[in-house]
Amino acid sequence: MPDSRVPATSDPQAFELGGTSQLRQCGIPCPACRAEMVFCELGTNEFAGCVSCKGMMFQQPVFARVSQRLRNQAQLPKLIPSPMDARELKVRRRCPTCGGRLETHAFCGPGNAIIDTCFPCGVIFLDAGELTKLVQAAGK
Repeated sequence: MPDSRVPATSDPQAFELGGTSQLRQCGIPCPACRAEMVFCELGTNEFAGCVSCKGMMFQQPVFARVSQRLRNQAQLPKLIPSPMDARELKVRRRCPTCGGRLETHAFCGPGNAIIDTCFPCGVIFLDAGELTKLVQAAGK
C-alpha cells in the first residue's frame, strides 16, 4: 500500500489540491515531523502547512468548508478508497497548540483516511495525501 504521508510534490510552496504557502512562518511545529509550519491558503481559506512533510493543519470549521467545497467541485471520478491502514491508528502525536495528545481516528466520512484531531483546540491535522483521499472518495 502506498504511504499517504509521502509528499506529493517537491515544490515547498505547493500543497494538495491547489494549496499554496504564503511564505510566512507561523511559529507552530508540525505534529508529524516537528518542522516549523507556514501560513498557507487554499482558495480563500487559511491553514498551517508543513513544507517538509506536506502535512496540513486546519481549524475544524475551515476543514469542513474546504473539504465540502472541494468534494462538490471535484471533476474527477469518485474513487473507491483503499482499505485503511490500521497501523496509522497507533500513531501518537501532540497538539502543537496546547501540547495535549491528538486523537488519531478514522475520518467519519468518505475516504478511509486516518486524521488527527485536537478537540479542545478545534484543529485537524492531515498527513500528505489525506485531503486528496477525502475529496476523491465515493459516497457522501
